[in-house]
Amino acid sequence: MTGRGWIWPAVILSGAAVLAVTPAQANCAEGSLQATALIIDPPTIDGDLSDWPDLQTHTIGGTAPSTFRVGYSPDTDRIYVALEVEDETHTVGNRWNRTDASDIYTWGGDASQGCRSSRRNENPVQFSVVAGDGEYVPNCGNPCAYSSNLRHVIATEKGADAAWHRDGSTTVYEWSVPVYRDVRRDPIGLSPGLHVGFDILISDHDDDGRYKWKAWGNPAANKWANPNNVAALILSAEKASSPLWSGFGAAASWLGKLALYGVGLVALVLAGAGVRRTVAGRTRGSRMETLEQRVTDTQDVLIAMSEKYDRLEERFVELAVQIRQSNESDKPK
Repeated sequence: MTGRGWIWPAVILSGAAVLAVTPAQANCAEGSLQATALIIDPPTIDGDLSDWPDLQTHTIGGTAPSTFRVGYSPDTDRIYVALEVEDETHTVGNRWNRTDASDIYTWGGDASQGCRSSRRNENPVQFSVVAGDGEYVPNCGNPCAYSSNLRHVIATEKGADAAWHRDGSTTVYEWSVPVYRDVRRDPIGLSPGLHVGFDILISDHDDDGRYKWKAWGNPAANKWANPNNVAALILSAEKASSPLWSGFGAAASWLGKLALYGVGLVALVLAGAGVRRTVAGRTRGSRMETLEQRVTDTQDVLIAMSEKYDRLEERFVELAVQIRQSNESDKPK
């Protein structure tokens, strides 16, 4: 579907040798990348990334360069991907090699088996979406799912969801995808410490009629044909900061300070009131009355001064107007 590729025997042998001496992990192919997914609050899949936290950005090159962020939720057992593709020419078609699209691959098999599945049911699942009124595969729906055993099926039937929108020359894709060990069964649970198979592919079809694609993690094609063809996503125990507070930036710091000062001021007023009640309880007679009278007198003086200042300000304004009018009348005609 997305090109034809092959794996060198030497690469396969070297991958098997590495497995023999190192802990098992999802990506066994030479040269594959790894990404770490933090725990995030599940975003709304609507193509609007404003509810996303500030996560590490990964880059995909090619004729349609793009960046993506990835997180996961152990509550929903879903991987979430925010993908932004820069492409001046946006093509919407109805076949994988005649349209712009994005592909997400997940795999939840046992890496201790050498990342080589002898059963098609345990190969990676490909989720594809076209940003527009088109289809990646005819009659598959949009988004579409594919595996070497599934063939084509509407992705939402497998628990995946996607949304998109165009902003100038940028196409935004937002994904929620499950991870299958066996595509015939339920998705696996996602928890910190797991290494799952994961990769992203950008399909690009320009006006010249040429079809091009670029993968993020592993350049091998036909990723759904072999777990060795995908990269790895490491599920972290760390939780990302809430996008609400991370979006405030410096403003959040000032708001926090104001809130702190406000709490302090309220505490000071309450403490003063408490002291006053205590003193009132202990000080009976004329001493407390004298203190209260002094406070009242001071308030009266301050109010009187404020009123006098207001009257003086009004008088200065009147004098300024009179002087300006006098100067204008003295000017030669």
